[in-house]
Amino acid sequence: MNAHLRVLHVDDDPTFLKVSKKILMMEGNFEVDTAASVDEAFRKLKTQTYDCIISDYEMPQKNGLEFLKELREQKNEISFVVFTGKGREEVAIKALNLGADGYFTKQGSPPTVYGELSHGIRMATQRKMAEEAIRQNSLKINKIINSISDGVYVLDRGWNFVYVNKTLAKLASSEPEEMIGKNCWHFFPKWVGTVVEREFRDVMTNREIRRFEWKGLYSDDVWEVNVFPSEEGIIVNSRAITEQRKAEEKFRTIFENVHDVVTYVDTKGKMLDVNERVEELLGYKREQIIGKHFTELGLVSFKQLPKLLGLFFSTIRQKEPRKIIELELKHKNGKKVPVEVGTRFIKDKNGKVIAVVNIYRDMTERKAAEQKLRVVGSLTRHDVRNKLTVANNNAYLLKKKLINQPELVKYVENIETAIMQSDKLFEFSRLYEQIGVEKPTEINVAECFNQAASLLNKSELKVVNSCQGLTVVADSMLTKLFYNLIDNSMKHGKTVTEIKLSYLTDQKTVKLFYRDNGVGITNSDKEKIFEGFTTGGSGLGLRLVKKLIEAYGWNIKENGALGKGARFEITIPNAHSSDVGDILVSANFEFDEIKNHFTETCS
Repeated sequence: MNAHLRVLHVDDDPTFLKVSKKILMMEGNFEVDTAASVDEAFRKLKTQTYDCIISDYEMPQKNGLEFLKELREQKNEISFVVFTGKGREEVAIKALNLGADGYFTKQGSPPTVYGELSHGIRMATQRKMAEEAIRQNSLKINKIINSISDGVYVLDRGWNFVYVNKTLAKLASSEPEEMIGKNCWHFFPKWVGTVVEREFRDVMTNREIRRFEWKGLYSDDVWEVNVFPSEEGIIVNSRAITEQRKAEEKFRTIFENVHDVVTYVDTKGKMLDVNERVEELLGYKREQIIGKHFTELGLVSFKQLPKLLGLFFSTIRQKEPRKIIELELKHKNGKKVPVEVGTRFIKDKNGKVIAVVNIYRDMTERKAAEQKLRVVGSLTRHDVRNKLTVANNNAYLLKKKLINQPELVKYVENIETAIMQSDKLFEFSRLYEQIGVEKPTEINVAECFNQAASLLNKSELKVVNSCQGLTVVADSMLTKLFYNLIDNSMKHGKTVTEIKLSYLTDQKTVKLFYRDNGVGITNSDKEKIFEGFTTGGSGLGLRLVKKLIEAYGWNIKENGALGKGARFEITIPNAHSSDVGDILVSANFEFDEIKNHFTETCS
C-alpha cells in the first residue's frame, strides 16, 4: 500500500502521544494526528477523515471501549485498534465483541510493539477497505437488479426468501425488506399446486436447471421462469414475455397467411421454418423441407446457385436487406417455377445476424404477361423504327432543299437529333427485354471483352486483357455489358487511349476490374452514373450495365480517382467459396456430388 494512511491516535498521555507519533511515522507510511481525549477525538472526526483510530483503554471521562461503542452506534465503521498498557484478556474480548479490529499492548520492546501495531493497522485498514469495496459492489449489483423488469429472488431450503428484488415484491404488493426471511407460499398462495410449485420443488430436490412459462396468477402477463439450484436453495429469474409472445403471434399470422413462400433459414443454409404456401407453389410439404439444407432438395439449378448464394451471403455479411433477384425454382414434379426473391435478416440482441428470411414470389403470370408484351413490343418497335427511318430520310431531303437557309436547317437538325435519341431508346428497350431471357451458362470473360472492344473499331485504342482462362456464369449479354463500359469510356473519358480488364479471386468472390486512363468521374457523379444520369449522350449505357449486373446477382461500383481514369469494380459471388462449402459439408454432400446432382436433375 503506497498511499499514506491517516491515523488518529487517542491517549490521555501527551508525552506518549508525541513519542508514539514519531515511531509510527518512522515505521511506515503513516500520517499521524493525535487527540488527548475521546471528546477531542470526536471533534476532529467531524472535520477530518482518517483511515484508522488507535485508542488507549483507560482514559478520564470516557474509556476506549466507550469510545468504540459510541462510534459503532453512530454507524461509523472506521478501523479501530485498542493500544493499551493493560493486557487484560476480558478487555480484549469486550473490544473485539464491540467491533474492534485489533488489540495490542504497549508493554515490550519498541521494535516488537510498534512493528506489531503497524502491521495490525495496515491489516485492519486493508480489511475495512475490502469490506467497503464489497459493500459498494453489492449496492451497485442490487441497484442494477432492482432496476430491471425481471423478477429476481432467492429461496432457501425452507422456502423462505433470502433475496427479493423490487419487481417481484411489487407483484406481491409488498417491499423487499418485508419479504426477507418469510415463506414464499405466504406471499404467493396461488402458486401452490401449480406448475410453479412443481418446478420449484423439482429443482430443489434434483438440483437441475429448469425453465417453464406461466400466466395469469398474479398479473395478466406471460412469464418465462428460469430456476437454478444454489447453495441456499434455488435462484429464480422471472421475465414478462407478453409483448414478445404477441409479436410472435403476429409474425406467425403474417407468416402463414402471406401469399408468397417465406423461408426462415439459419446462417449455414438450414431451413428452420417455411410456410404452407410452399406446397401450393413447389409441391413439397413443410415437413419435407424443415430441418434440411436447400441444397438437398434440388430446388435451385447448379448454374443459378451462385446467384442465390450471392444474395444470401451479402445479406449476412452486410447486415442489411439486399436487392431482389429473379430465379427459377424446380417444382417437385419437375416443372420450372419463375420466382422473385428478396431477403430480410434476423439479428440477436448484439446485432449479429443469426438467420435470414427469404421471400419467394411466384412470377409465372407476370412472366407470361411480359412475354406477351415482349412480342407486342418487338412488333411495335419494328413498325415505329421503320416510321422513324422514313422521318429521318425526309428530314435529310428537307435539309438538302433548305441548304441556303441555315436558320431553318437548324430546326431540321433538331428533328434528326430527336429521331436518333428515340432510336437509342428503342434499342435500350430491346436490350432490356433480353435480360434474363437466355439460360445462364459458363462464359469466357476474355473472349467477351475482346469481342466487345473489336465492335468499336478503334484501332488507336490500346486494349489490355488479363482475364484469360476466367469463366463466369452469365449469358451472351455479357459482351454488351463490356461494350457499354468501353463505349462510356470513349464518349466521356475525353483523353482515353487505353482500357484494361483484370481480375482477382479468393475463396468467396471473383472481382473484375475495368479501368481506363481518361479524366475519371467526380465523387458527386459516382452514385448517379447508373441511374440514367449523363454528362452528355443518352445516359442509358451504364444504366443497362447496372441492370445486367443485378440480373446476374453481381455487384458493381465505380471507385476510380478523378484525373486518373474511371475504375469499375464488379464483384461476383464464387460458388466454390468457403461459405458455400460450409453449407454443402453440413448437408453431408461433397461439392462434386452437388454439382452432378444439380446438373442431372435441375438444369
